[in-house]
Amino acid sequence: MTLGEVIKTYRENAGESMEVFANKCGLSKGYISMLENGVNPRSKKPIAPTLPTLYRIAGAMGVSLDYLLEMIDGKTEITVGTGKEDHFDSKDFSKEESIEISDMLLNALNFDGIMFDGHEASAEEIEIIRDAITFGLEQARKRNKEKYTPKKYRKD
Repeated sequence: MTLGEVIKTYRENAGESMEVFANKCGLSKGYISMLENGVNPRSKKPIAPTLPTLYRIAGAMGVSLDYLLEMIDGKTEITVGTGKEDHFDSKDFSKEESIEISDMLLNALNFDGIMFDGHEASAEEIEIIRDAITFGLEQARKRNKEKYTPKKYRKD
């Protein structure tokens, strides 16, 4: 199955709308639509999600990234990116907050000799670690905003 078919099948089985699923992923409804259709409607080019995007989708589905990748056939192109290419819902983070998250990552991973699974991490492994940390930081910030922003300042 393609990634789009996996997402659509999951949504239908779970009884979730595209908007509900997009919110669970932290992605926009339009981007989920593009993933389901497999093509960007403007450029007519195939969609190539990044690993952070797949990580978000797997989390929303309640499965591991490995399991999601096993469900996807070899036809879906996946890019290894920082997640900056993803279409996040703009109301979640300001530009300053995004920069702050990037700075935290640089400080956390800006040294040589990072160990992973008993050996020095390769560039690819560091990228995966960076993506996981980014996702965690973004989710924590989103939850804190929801929890600690006074009702009169919320954009509901």
